[in-house]
Amino acid sequence: MIKMNCRMKFPTIRDRKMSYGVNFILLFGLVLLSFFAQAKEIPKKTRFLVNDYAHVLSDAERRALEQKLVAYDDTTSTQIAVVIEKSTEGDDIFDYAIRLAEKWGIGQEGKDNGVLIYIATEDRKLRILTGYGAEPTLTDAMAKRIIERILIPAIRKGNYYEGLDKATTKIIQLTAGEFSADDEGGGIEPILIFALILLLFFLFVYLASKGNGGKGGGYYR
Repeated sequence: MIKMNCRMKFPTIRDRKMSYGVNFILLFGLVLLSFFAQAKEIPKKTRFLVNDYAHVLSDAERRALEQKLVAYDDTTSTQIAVVIEKSTEGDDIFDYAIRLAEKWGIGQEGKDNGVLIYIATEDRKLRILTGYGAEPTLTDAMAKRIIERILIPAIRKGNYYEGLDKATTKIIQLTAGEFSADDEGGGIEPILIFALILLLFFLFVYLASKGNGGKGGGYYR
């Protein structure tokens, strides 16, 4: 009887690491492909600053807003664009708006001073994106107030043109340095006011306890 001396070969640690690496790369590639496959396609850039793909503006309203923004673009270095679509089709509105702004090249090249007002009507979402070059005069806090105090109230009533007209006027005034954020009224956020009141209250309690026996016990005379 002949005995066969067989040695089974097991994968080494190095082989396993290589296998894990290959699997990770394949998985990452599939995730990346699925991401780009599902991402909403950016529409081709037009020669207009106002692009209403959702048809919520009349022709006269779109032309009036276009003339206003073109005139501002011609006299300054800051460009304001308005894009209205029905939906981002599942894409995050911030990510999609950034991709759109970058593909269209809103603002002057090298200055990154464009401002994009993006509205998705069926998603009931909107964003104001500001390039780094325009941020000193139009901060994120200012953009948020324009959205909350001007755009949303008007859009809820179906007055898209009214909201966009007032919002772009406010943006033009801010970027031109005609007034500061405090001119809008309510320059300090409510949460900051509440925090300040709370801080003063605890400071008062602390000072009262220091003047009346320090730690332990209650207040007495």
